[in-house]
Amino acid sequence: MLRYLIALAIAAIIIVAGIVLVRTTLLEIEADFEQHRQQLKAQKANGTLPDAWQDVDLDKIKYTDVGMKVSESLQIRLDLSMWLQDFWFVFDAFVVVVCLGGAFVWGRIFARRRK
Repeated sequence: MLRYLIALAIAAIIIVAGIVLVRTTLLEIEADFEQHRQQLKAQKANGTLPDAWQDVDLDKIKYTDVGMKVSESLQIRLDLSMWLQDFWFVFDAFVVVVCLGGAFVWGRIFARRRK
């Protein structure tokens, strides 16, 4: 019984790690976009804003509205985060099943060794 509780604790840690990954990735994207927005506002104040941005309300745009360039590693994290965010119910169930299945197999292996 203890091995199943340990397996559930491990599953909970993995799920929380996934949540932390999603949150930190989205916060990093938001911070990068906010820097980009501030640069655009500075360009607007200087009168050097590109023509494509002239009619855009810089205070209302979101990072999802703009094709922002990011590093390859951040793009991978963003793709993974979006997948985890969209299919969290599959991820959570999979992690719990794998951890409980691992606990079951672990118990079967050690039960045979004790005989």
